[in-house]
Amino acid sequence: TGGWDFHQNDNNVNVGGNPHGGRVAGMLAARIDNAIGGSGIAGRATLMPVRIGEGQYTSLTLSNALRY
Repeated sequence: TGGWDFHQNDNNVNVGGNPHGGRVAGMLAARIDNAIGGSGIAGRATLMPVRIGEGQYTSLTLSNALRY
């Protein structure tokens, strides 16, 4: 599912030096029976990446991302 980078105002959410959100989301939504050895608690979920900033963001940026 395509996402949006509200920090850079483009569709490239694969930037930045802190992959914490992506790692956590990946563990939560890891596919059930993925033959890798782990399953997430929402193994059939579909994720939409949304980036809001590098530790600093405005309430407007956050609200736009939540509505997206």
